[in-house]
Amino acid sequence: MKTKEMISNKEYWVEDGIYTPIIKETPYEEAGGTYKVEMINNQFEILVPNLETPEEIEKGKLDTWGRARLRYLEEENPMELENLMNSNQLMKHLMEVQEQIEKFKEKEMPKMMEIWGITEDLKRENQMEWVGLYNNLRSSMREIIQKQFIEV
Repeated sequence: MKTKEMISNKEYWVEDGIYTPIIKETPYEEAGGTYKVEMINNQFEILVPNLETPEEIEKGKLDTWGRARLRYLEEENPMELENLMNSNQLMKHLMEVQEQIEKFKEKEMPKMMEIWGITEDLKRENQMEWVGLYNNLRSSMREIIQKQFIEV
């Protein structure tokens, strides 16, 4: 249930312990930033930015590609990573990247297998050639995914 609360002359919508300012006054708030209550020395409650940190990310939900995108952001684009964390969009972004890659693979792998001549007939007739072609195709697919989805 969403309630309205006034703290230090500022109004917030409160839902499930998350404070959303009604009037956005800072760039953090304009970017969708929210706050949560934190106890200081078991005496004082203060509002602190509700930031998603890499430690809080449910890495169990991330597959190879989600972790690769996170690693890329950490190493090559820390500003984008910070923006995604500040707006609590990091996990959503990583899950979307994973989903896009899975859809891409589902659509493109069969097409590429046909173009490359990787067929069941070839598999029966010449297993070694089939394995070599299939491994080359998988390597090519990884490179395409890395360039089109991870390093963007």
